[in-house]
Amino acid sequence: MNVAAASMAVEGLLASVEAKRCESAFAKFWDAAVTTGNSISVEYDEPHTRKVSRRLDKFWVNDTTVTGRDHLRTMFFYASLDLITTALIDRYGSQTLPLLKSVTSLHSP
Repeated sequence: MNVAAASMAVEGLLASVEAKRCESAFAKFWDAAVTTGNSISVEYDEPHTRKVSRRLDKFWVNDTTVTGRDHLRTMFFYASLDLITTALIDRYGSQTLPLLKSVTSLHSP
């Protein structure tokens, strides 16, 4: 594989990873995880949320409850995709990819 083709592959990978940062991609990931878990007899139990006493928190009405699925989406799925994206951009930044593409003119067949 030549350098220009590799740089195009990196751009495609970056676009693919960025496109997966959505609710529908997480839903597919979640369904696959549940299916795999069921096939090996592992079940997901929703963690219990701790209730805040009304005496301690006067804003208890505004408190939102985040499910375990939402927590995994934010803290694992999106965080992993962000880490991959950041690593690719750091390694192959906006200055590196055009330079790699221009090297193809030096490559003799």
